Amino acid sequence: TKDSAGSTSARYRKLVALSLEFDEDFDTALEVYNNMLQENPSNSYAHKRKYCVLKSQGKSAEAREVLNSYLEENGMDVGAWVEMAESCLDVGDYNGAAYCYEE
Repeated sequence: TKDSAGSTSARYRKLVALSLEFDEDFDTALEVYNNMLQENPSNSYAHKRKYCVLKSQGKSAEAREVLNSYLEENGMDVGAWVEMAESCLDVGDYNGAAYCYEE
């Protein structure tokens, strides 16, 4: 997506994707986040938003995969570990939840 100046800045794409989420155009928002992750696989913002979109769509298995991928790169993110623990509890994975809380 390009703005009037022809740029494709990360900030602009973040705003576009959030606007798409607001309009409940989740598939297009996911495309934006996927493109951002292709360009920069360690983009924590895109990982987190992609997780949120998938979770809001009820795609819990895919959301957990995205969160797990994020945690592989960002193991010090306490909030993400707590979110993963809660996700584990939702599916009855008590050992996984305990591991997440320990991290």
